[in-house]
Amino acid sequence: TVDPSQLVDTRPYKQRVVDWYTNLVFLPDGGFRVCWDVGYVVTSVIESVLVIYFLFGAVLGFNGTGKWNEKPTTELILTLIVSRIFYALDIFVNFKTARLDGWELIGDDADEKEMVKWLYLKGWFGFDLFITLPIDIIAAFVASSSYMVFWVAS
Repeated sequence: TVDPSQLVDTRPYKQRVVDWYTNLVFLPDGGFRVCWDVGYVVTSVIESVLVIYFLFGAVLGFNGTGKWNEKPTTELILTLIVSRIFYALDIFVNFKTARLDGWELIGDDADEKEMVKWLYLKGWFGFDLFITLPIDIIAAFVASSSYMVFWVAS
């Protein structure tokens, strides 16, 4: 028989969270990772469409005059902010995703977790960090203030 007191985790809550985080591993072809990658693609497509819409609307003008007449919309700014948060979370997910090396899964054992981090740091981390930087959000705010300068000047 099982003693009911053995079924209760008596460790402090903070220790249970630390242990959970330390042992967290995403399988590269697991359900969570597949859904996460689909969300990444959808986020990227939506962001791309809105940025292109903003650029053509701002540069060409939808009223046919060719003047700079489009301020960054609230939808564009919110999409850029949400996508940056998503990309930052993607860095976390990549640090916790095991890697396949041939037929061997690297990162599913406790002693391999550091290797997964180093593989990611040497691989895609620089690119992921670059796309997480809010360069386009800053550019949208600069474009908005530039728009106001052009509007006042004309």
